[in-house]
Amino acid sequence: MLEAMKDPAQLAAAQAGVEATQLELVSLLEQTFDAIERLDAELELYDDEILPQAEAAVDASLSDYEVGKVGFVSVLQNWEVELDSRLMREHLVAERAVRSAELRALLGEAGA
Repeated sequence: MLEAMKDPAQLAAAQAGVEATQLELVSLLEQTFDAIERLDAELELYDDEILPQAEAAVDASLSDYEVGKVGFVSVLQNWEVELDSRLMREHLVAERAVRSAELRALLGEAGA
């Protein structure tokens, strides 16, 4: 095996293979990290804007229902939007967990 590595062409091919693998790993790390950052931004949007607005809409429709301004269907529709928003947020949390696991696996492979 060591004799084969003395051949300059084989050594160059091996080095090229290592460099290609390193570039591929860097690319995968960047893609995974970018996905995590995107998911963090989406989660922040849900926490700071979407869920509070959905909750406020439910509260407003309940208040309006209590004084007879809207029907119960309106309350249910706003509640459905809130629940859908919460479900979407949980999907994002799950996707982020998957991406984080992928990142840890890539870093583990890189360190091995």
